[in-house]
Amino acid sequence: METKLNWTSSVTYNVNKWFRQTWQSSVNQSSQIEEGFSSYHQLGGTLTAVVGQWASRVLFKGQDPFGLGRWSYITLRGKGGKLVTFISAYRVSQKHSSSVGMKTAYMQKYRAIKAKYLQHQHTSNPSPQRQIILDIQAWIQHLQENNHQIVLNIDYNDDFYLADSSILPFQFNPNSFMVNSAHNGSLCTLTTTCGLVDILALQHSSRPFPPTYIWGKKRIDYIFISASLQDSVTRPGILPYNA
Repeated sequence: METKLNWTSSVTYNVNKWFRQTWQSSVNQSSQIEEGFSSYHQLGGTLTAVVGQWASRVLFKGQDPFGLGRWSYITLRGKGGKLVTFISAYRVSQKHSSSVGMKTAYMQKYRAIKAKYLQHQHTSNPSPQRQIILDIQAWIQHLQENNHQIVLNIDYNDDFYLADSSILPFQFNPNSFMVNSAHNGSLCTLTTTCGLVDILALQHSSRPFPPTYIWGKKRIDYIFISASLQDSVTRPGILPYNA
């Protein structure tokens, strides 16, 4: 889900043109951190797109409200005024700054988070991997409080099932990164707290999961949805693997 594009106006125009060559209607929303890259190549970034008849259902769209380009989203209005927000998120693969280059997605986010930490007098060392989980969890909770149902597509760059989970809600603050020492920074805690289910795991009973990237042997990409949406995407006659 990492686009690796510097989403300039010309890049955005060309992507929209390519979409129109295939679909009569489409709505796109990209995300990136603003660091003044001069080339079209910029590590990180995401793209969320709605095509075809669904484009007429788009209510609004946007990206990571903290300005780090870690996710983009589009909200559709469904039957009965139901709101469904589709999110495309990218979590960096690196865990530490010692072995990464200055132009990597990790360092882009590290610099921005560090600057914000200093502004708010936080003395801890930033972890972009941990910070996205805390920030997007708080933001998703904020959406849910406003009656949004969620479809979260995330390039997690790790095995979701290795971490422990707990329920740990907290409040969204658009003016400050989330800081919570009790949170273990795992996607498991995010999905448990927000009531999201791994819909692909429910649909496919075989284990282990097939790898989701060409050079690896494990699944690192996931789609989680609000439990209330499960009946809308589960095929009749298919039971969850743990039923």
